[in-house]
Amino acid sequence: MGFNKKYVTKKTILDNLNNIDEVFRSDSLIMDTWASKFFGDLDKEERLIRRDMKVLYKEGSCPSTIEGFSDLKSLSESLISLYKSPSWFDIHLVQSRLGNLRVEDQDLGKIQILKERAIEAIIDYYEEDTK
Repeated sequence: MGFNKKYVTKKTILDNLNNIDEVFRSDSLIMDTWASKFFGDLDKEERLIRRDMKVLYKEGSCPSTIEGFSDLKSLSESLISLYKSPSWFDIHLVQSRLGNLRVEDQDLGKIQILKERAIEAIIDYYEEDTK
């Protein structure tokens, strides 16, 4: 049996959000700074908690009223969720963690635009201190 190592970059992650667990399946990982920050923030347990909370969340209600919402911290899990199945739940979570998503008034309430802004905000967050 050989030793399996993998080089993981920001691009690798963003191109493979649908199969993120496979990206990190290796004996050894060599990562750039962005990928390292993303990886360090992954939380599979939180992924399961989010799934259960989304069942409780009713569109039009405020997700912050769901018990345990304020305990969710992983922006990596938000990025994966926004890519796979965008919902207001994750947009609210990103905004509560990172603040204003830089949306024009005419775009408020448009989930596709807010999804893109939330994704950009997470990517920018992990880029801090990597330039």
